[in-house]
Formats: sequence, structure tokens, C-alpha cells
Amino acid sequence: MAPPLPELLFSYLAGGFFGTFIPSSLGTDVSRAFLVAKRNGVGSTDSAVAMVVLNLVNLLALCLLALFSCILLLGTSLANNLAWGLGPVALGYCLLFPLLLRGWRPVGAGADHPLLGRIFSTMNRFSIALKEYNDRQALLIRSLSISLLNQLIGIAAVYCVSLSLRLDVPFIFVAAFVPAISLSRLVPLSIAGLGAEQGVFVLLFAQVGVAPAEAFLMSLLLSLSNLCFVLFGGGLFFLDNCRAWWRAR
Repeated sequence: MAPPLPELLFSYLAGGFFGTFIPSSLGTDVSRAFLVAKRNGVGSTDSAVAMVVLNLVNLLALCLLALFSCILLLGTSLANNLAWGLGPVALGYCLLFPLLLRGWRPVGAGADHPLLGRIFSTMNRFSIALKEYNDRQALLIRSLSISLLNQLIGIAAVYCVSLSLRLDVPFIFVAAFVPAISLSRLVPLSIAGLGAEQGVFVLLFAQVGVAPAEAFLMSLLLSLSNLCFVLFGGGLFFLDNCRAWWRAR
């Protein structure tokens, strides 16, 4: 697939807007895959596979940073509280990642059934497309590098917010906590992670002496900045539809 970069940016921003109001990141992924497929004539299966691989790579980058953070924490008082809990989970996913890209083709007696046959056929196409990514190691390495940079920017953003609130939190703890907070966003507990994410912030930063109100405020500021970002995508979607309506008139 080779959609134009402006189209990908539009799908990324507008999809992020619609996905914000659905628990977990599933709504965001579905919205972006749908927009890419609809606006660029890309097959829905190919678009969905690309979104799945993107999430698998992003999660790998997150787990690699979590492992590094756990290593840094081993010499601190938080080793037993966080490192030994988060470390095995991150390591397990890193070991599982190569198996996830090998693809899986379902076989069974229902392959000739009208409905089950279509489901099996779709899953086979999905498996074949997934395996194509596994065969392109250079592409995966480039994607992983960008994902690592993206996660590091997220850590830097949290650290900058803590500095703006004059919180004396060492960077090592911010780097250790952010991967755990990002992993908690994957659990579909609330819309846009509001409430649940603030609870994780308070729980983790309390370990380094940050008052609950200050940790809550730090998380709230980050959520508001993210909301401004996704509202920009909603505005783009609105203007694009206004332009299409004007052309039709």
C-alpha cells in the first residue's frame, strides 16, 4: 500500500478523534483503518493488518522500554514494587512477538459452510498479509525505531509536565512509570482512559512522594493536551466534509 502522506495524516488525526470516545485503543485503530481503506481504495483486510502490526510494534517498543526501566530500578527501593511485576510481563511479550507475526491459517470442517467459509477466507487473507510483514525485517526495524522514538517523546512529555508543576521527580522514575501507565490504557475501563489513567498516576507517583492531588493534576494536564490534539483531528474531519458538501452543491 502507498497512500499519500497527507491522506495518512488525515486518517491518523480524524481516527484519533473518533477513537477517543471509545474505551481502549480499539476504537482508534478501527477508525483509522476504516478511513485509510475508504479514502484510498485500500482493501479493508490489508488496512486492518497494517493497524494490527502497528500496534504489535508499538507494544514491543513499550515493553523494551519497560524492561530497560526495570533494570534501572533494580538498585532502588521500588525494585520489589514495580520492577519484578512489570519486568516479566514485558519480557514475555518480547519473546512472544516473533510468533505473533508468523500468521495462523484456520482449518476445520466448517470451511465449506457459506458463513463460516467467508470467515475462514478472511482469516486466511489476514494470516497471509501478516506473514508478509514477518518476511520484511528491515521494515519492521524501521517501524520499531520510530515507535521507540514515539514512546520516548511520551516520557519526555510527562517529565516536562512534572517540571512545570515544580515536582521533584527524578527522570529515572518517570521513565519507569510511563510504560506502566501506557500499558494500563489498553484496558477498556473508561472513555479515553479518563479516571483509570489518573488512578494509575496517583498510585505510581505516590511511591516517590508525590501527593495524590499533584499526581492527579499532572495526569489531567496530559489528558487535556491529548484532548486538544484529537479535537484538531475532529476539526479536520468537519472541514473535509464541508468541502465535499460544497463541491456537491
